[in-house]
Amino acid sequence: MDETIRMEFLKRLAQAGDGASAKVVAQEMGLQRQDAEDLSVSLMTGGLLEMVSLSGAVRLTPAGRNLLQGASAAASGQDDLTSLLAEIAAAGDLGLGPVEDIDLASDTACLAAHLRRSRPLEPVRRACLAAIADGLEKARAPLAQSFLLRIEAFRKK
Repeated sequence: MDETIRMEFLKRLAQAGDGASAKVVAQEMGLQRQDAEDLSVSLMTGGLLEMVSLSGAVRLTPAGRNLLQGASAAASGQDDLTSLLAEIAAAGDLGLGPVEDIDLASDTACLAAHLRRSRPLEPVRRACLAAIADGLEKARAPLAQSFLLRIEAFRKK
């Protein structure tokens, strides 16, 4: 399923509030029944959405809200790279192996230190962002996807 559709579906569910009907939101978006079911199951499997009743009512999990919040901040340009690096460092287990976890911590610390330089060098910034993105792509935790979206926004600047 297209990432834009996934994010729009999550956004609309969040706007509808706890106990939102996934079926109604999907219909409003023009999704076919099977596509809506596949999307809902995928989001639940990814830990972004949870069922609250057998009638199809759902709500975003904290990870789902974080993903939406991160995408929104990145899109609005209100994200601060230093704050994002601190969030990544404080996030805890992102579902990486021990070596990848150390690499991600080192890459975020490297960029954080570099940004304190009187005149940060763009090639260093780009290389660190690429290394961080690479690490986040390997992470299994849903929160890592929120971080990845935000890092990618900085890579485009």
